[in-house]
Amino acid sequence: MTVADNLKEHSKEVIEEYLTAAKACINWRKDDGGMLGYPAALLLLCTTDAIGRSLLSRRGDDARLEVLNHPNFGLALREDAIKHLKQFYRNALTHNGQLGRDALLSSEKEGEPFEFIDDRVQLRVPAFYKVVKAGWDKSKRAFNPQDADKRPLAGPPAQEPDPYAWVPNLSSGRR
Repeated sequence: MTVADNLKEHSKEVIEEYLTAAKACINWRKDDGGMLGYPAALLLLCTTDAIGRSLLSRRGDDARLEVLNHPNFGLALREDAIKHLKQFYRNALTHNGQLGRDALLSSEKEGEPFEFIDDRVQLRVPAFYKVVKAGWDKSKRAFNPQDADKRPLAGPPAQEPDPYAWVPNLSSGRR
């Protein structure tokens, strides 16, 4: 198995676990009857970003939430809507542990995953889960993530053993 194969399988496993955890968060009921919406939303946005980094062209380190407009996801969001999602949800929720102002989470299962009203954004977490899960299921075959680890590899890649090393004058270096 190559490093790329390992990365691909590793990333697929991470995405599957994110989706499983997001579904568990949606199904969990708090004392007030609500779901665990913040971690579910965060996991779904991370999943969307990871899929987008593989399916969309490599353009810097920006989140790849534009993948929501890929045919596999079936949405048609405007550029400013994607920008709002990055601002309100991904960046604020990921890095600050809070939603952006005028951003709401909803446990509604029906309807579009996002509703944009003026400067307000509503994310219907269960509906978003359905879109991300369906998008992932359609994207698995084409999924080919880049190596996100920016560190240099620890050493030279492992080499195959020389099958002729045991035969005098036939080793790979002496042919």
